Amino acid sequence: MYKNILYLFTLISITLNAQIGVNTSAPQGVFHVNSNTASDPNNNNKTDDVIISNTGNVGIGLINPATKLDIKTNGTVSTPIPGIKIVDGNQADGRVLHTDANGVGTWEDIVLFNKTPIVGTFSWAADTNLGNNNFNSISSISLTPGTHMIYIKLHVLTTATNGYFRTYVGTKNLGTNNSNAGGETPIFGSTNFQPFIGKDFEMTQSFVYTNTTSNNITIYFNVQSDVTTIQHSRYTYDNPTAYKGVNLMENYFFSIPAN
Repeated sequence: MYKNILYLFTLISITLNAQIGVNTSAPQGVFHVNSNTASDPNNNNKTDDVIISNTGNVGIGLINPATKLDIKTNGTVSTPIPGIKIVDGNQADGRVLHTDANGVGTWEDIVLFNKTPIVGTFSWAADTNLGNNNFNSISSISLTPGTHMIYIKLHVLTTATNGYFRTYVGTKNLGTNNSNAGGETPIFGSTNFQPFIGKDFEMTQSFVYTNTTSNNITIYFNVQSDVTTIQHSRYTYDNPTAYKGVNLMENYFFSIPAN
């Protein structure tokens, strides 16, 4: 009876500590395969090995995998060698591996900005004089954390033959008729200065901005002109007009979040 118990404990001990090696007498993990015994009988070259480590990581081309699946080829910066191939029916030239919220991945085309736009409304009413020659915050949008593509357009109407207007996007709400912006630096780096080029003209601008915080932040579209009687047209993002089958949006301030 004592011998049977001793044999059982010995078997359990062997089972718990066993390491299986294929074509190697010194396995470095729970399961270790040396695929090239003909030219490397002593397994000095580990780049053709496959291993399951004691922590459950799988290594291909190396024996010390640091993640659940760790792949290493003999590629270099100048001569890369692919280490992965996934054929799931969605593979195609130029596609990238994209995952859902559960980590399930498939090949998809690169689409950077296709989420629902965040649209600002204008506090400066259409067909109404700006009324001053200081800075005015005329629209705002609340940006979620992450990267955004910002789009701006303003269709200016004026009876003046000479003059200018300038715009910029910032993080301060300047309100109306503000003569001191408090040293604010525009998000885009500078103001957009536009001399009058007629009595009916447009200014457009777009740029990428990243909200690096964990909360929503509000940015403001600011306008200033030396002519107090400038106006903007009435057709906005949420109030377009049809012209020869095309929806015209002559004034807007909106963001499209990145995927």
